[in-house]
Amino acid sequence: MLASSWICFCLATLPPIAPQDGSGAVVEPSAKLEKLWDEGSFTEGGAKAADGAILFSDIGDRIMRFDPKTGQTTVFREPGGRSNGMIFDPQGRLIVAEGANTGGNRRVTITEPDGRVRVLAEGYQGKRFNSPNDVAVDSKGRVYVTDPRYVGDEPRELDFEGVFRIDPDGRVALLETTAKKPNGILVSPDEKTLYVADNGPAGRTLLALDLSPEGEVSRPRVLHDFGASGGIDGMTATTDGRIVAGVPSGVLVLSPDGQILAQIPVPDAVGNVEFGGDDDKDLYIMAGKSLYRIRTNMTGFRVGEPKRAECLLNVRLPKATYERGEKIIPEIEYANQSGRDLSIWSSGFWPNHKVIVKDEAGNSPPLTAKGKQCRDAFAPGGDRDKNSPIIVEAGKIRRAGAEIDVASLFELDPGKQYALEIVYDDRQEPTPLKMNSRAVKFEVR
Repeated sequence: MLASSWICFCLATLPPIAPQDGSGAVVEPSAKLEKLWDEGSFTEGGAKAADGAILFSDIGDRIMRFDPKTGQTTVFREPGGRSNGMIFDPQGRLIVAEGANTGGNRRVTITEPDGRVRVLAEGYQGKRFNSPNDVAVDSKGRVYVTDPRYVGDEPRELDFEGVFRIDPDGRVALLETTAKKPNGILVSPDEKTLYVADNGPAGRTLLALDLSPEGEVSRPRVLHDFGASGGIDGMTATTDGRIVAGVPSGVLVLSPDGQILAQIPVPDAVGNVEFGGDDDKDLYIMAGKSLYRIRTNMTGFRVGEPKRAECLLNVRLPKATYERGEKIIPEIEYANQSGRDLSIWSSGFWPNHKVIVKDEAGNSPPLTAKGKQCRDAFAPGGDRDKNSPIIVEAGKIRRAGAEIDVASLFELDPGKQYALEIVYDDRQEPTPLKMNSRAVKFEVR
């Protein structure tokens, strides 16, 4: 949701968040933590629907739906069976862990796109689950579920708190993870690792296990030891494999090998996190009784989407201040996720990029006559010959290697600050690369 980086649907905003890592921000420089809703009893879960809405659990026994387009939060399902963790599977069905306590169903359910709810599994070897807590899925439709017991006076039928795999045919298998009180669970984007948060009596740890193509686990190991407090609750992944996790102090970003890379402070203990927005860079945070959101420089991964290599566009401007009428020509460096340069264009671009310019209020300046002419000269499906003139359609560049003067395309007012962002748009021409730049600020005098 590139255009909404500056748009707030929030009920309240908190001060800007400073990055906690020493290697660069994981949130946008101007990002603010937004409180979107605060009328729950205890928020959890978090799953992005096909229409962009964020579903989340209010463990007071309902599932809520936040609509980013309207900023409204409404009831999706009530009662919710004490729903906790949730995720959409590759077929677009909502998988929900329903826990224990009053009104709890102690089961894992599927909500079909048409709204029908059916039970996927409710126990192991004839014994009821303790209190399904969190769920993850793989591309083959297998569901991984943690089953601790934190609350609820219902008699327990299982004498252990375990991790299970539920196959598409409904078969339930116990996975040997060494976790004593499993909580959050996550399948890595390459589906070779299963992560499990263990909040057992011996200490709170993040475990990693090798995951086979058949869904079997092996080689359990501790990736990070949090000691007696501060362990992980729910978590999600970025496209480059980083782990984004909820902890009592906020949100942690960890490397695939368990190193803490960054922290985003949140005023309430975080139960779970989920990426959303058109570009999956908006991080939704379920914490306390509230739903929060913050704009990040990370891209969330979700099962079922094509795996694409991340590629960063490093955008540079020769200077930060320009006179009115002066050319503003950005330079672009393409680099992959490990930092290795793919190619460097001196003031040039690959085809199908969007140039986004916003003022401090988040508004796009009008196109100039040249900008309008460029926009009108191209119709979708028309000529894409590389010898055609520079084409801009809503800020989209159509010619490879073209020198782009931002000042000639947009009506920029003196005395204002602007932010420039370059984004590759691959909806019409699919590519294995997903490329996004960070915003670069400049001023016109």
